[in-house]
Amino acid sequence: MNLLDVFHIISEHPKYVKDIKRLIIQLGIQGKLTAQWRINNPSKTSALDWFPNARNATKRRTVTEFKKLDKTLFELPVDWRWFKLGDLTHNFGQKIPDVSFSYIDVGSVDNLTGVISDNLKIIEPNQAPSRARKIVKKGCIIYSTVRPYLLNIALVDKEFDREPIASTAFAVLNPLEGLSPKYLYYYLRSQVFIDYVESQMTGVAYPAINDSNLMEGDVAVPPPAEQIQIVKTIESLFVEVQRLETLLTQRQTLKNTYVTTILSDIGQNWHQIKSNFASFFNDSPSIKKLRQSILTEAVQGRLSAQWRRDNPAPEHARELLHRIAAEKARLIREKKIGKEKPLPPVTGEEMPYVVPEGWVWCYMQDLCPSISSGSTPPSQHWTKSGIPYLKVYNIRDQKVDFAYKEQFIDPVYHSTKSKRSILRPGDVIMNIVGPPLGKVAIIPNDYNNGS
Repeated sequence: MNLLDVFHIISEHPKYVKDIKRLIIQLGIQGKLTAQWRINNPSKTSALDWFPNARNATKRRTVTEFKKLDKTLFELPVDWRWFKLGDLTHNFGQKIPDVSFSYIDVGSVDNLTGVISDNLKIIEPNQAPSRARKIVKKGCIIYSTVRPYLLNIALVDKEFDREPIASTAFAVLNPLEGLSPKYLYYYLRSQVFIDYVESQMTGVAYPAINDSNLMEGDVAVPPPAEQIQIVKTIESLFVEVQRLETLLTQRQTLKNTYVTTILSDIGQNWHQIKSNFASFFNDSPSIKKLRQSILTEAVQGRLSAQWRRDNPAPEHARELLHRIAAEKARLIREKKIGKEKPLPPVTGEEMPYVVPEGWVWCYMQDLCPSISSGSTPPSQHWTKSGIPYLKVYNIRDQKVDFAYKEQFIDPVYHSTKSKRSILRPGDVIMNIVGPPLGKVAIIPNDYNNGS
């Protein structure tokens, strides 16, 4: 498997890098990465050949019973066998510290690399906890059994200055002789084992699996020599994954720099943007940047610079404001809208940017006959049919989607208590409570008398 062959796919979809790591582990623990190795190295033993040691240590099952442990999670290669996790591991018990101990909690473990931080809390005898904690030794696997730390798993492959003990959120697993600790570590990180653990979790606030149920999890075990080969193959492929991640990071940095640069002047660079659209505007962040840049350029008049040169005598925006003011005065005289408190002129300090000749800065109040906010009717006025009532979630992709979780209020309340919130075709609505802010839509022409 040469991961660089699929780099062009992975680089366009960064989440695939994590997915491919999961895939490598899954293929490894199913024996699919070592299929050719088995052909070149026909096994002279099976996974059961070393089982008597495990049986003597755990006294759980006979060899015959193990031969009957045929599972349907996936088909095993020849000479592999299914075991229970509890048949493969033991622990060193618990103790209350009487000497200085290193204390390993879930926050000490990097859930991506399985590395334990060197900066561990030290428990002195006079600070010893009231309850005993599980003893950790080199070669152990510590496995967090509590959400949200389920994948905080680490193989303890070094000695610590002080003897370690583990938080009660961990199960401590010491693989028996004949089982590769690294193979078991990768198996515990496989999706098939994670699915089992999640199916056995109980609790609401902090779902967890107890040790006895954890030990009943199924583990596919190859002969010892193949376990070692699987680990080698997984880790060699992970080296390639690391190379991919490095290349992806570099590529993403260059892409972000290019997108930022090219969007700094859309009008000047529009031909270049169109030519490279599929390559550089193919994910949500870059498309969002492009959309925001287009809107910014539009409201600053930069997108219409050529149009102004081709149309040198358009009407000044002041004339439009005069007509709007005259219309609002008429509506006030006819008592269709209320009189508004006059606002002072927009000063230079309030202007966020300089507008082109013919444009003016004004307030929203200068453009709209009325601006109001919505209100929520009391529960007794909700009905199964009647006047459509819009909520923020009805603005989807900057359009009104009333059919999404539609609700209604009664017509009487709508025309009286909710009169100021009546929506008409052409009205612009936006949310004033977030997160997220910035949901804006225009009431469509076929919409009538919503609230």
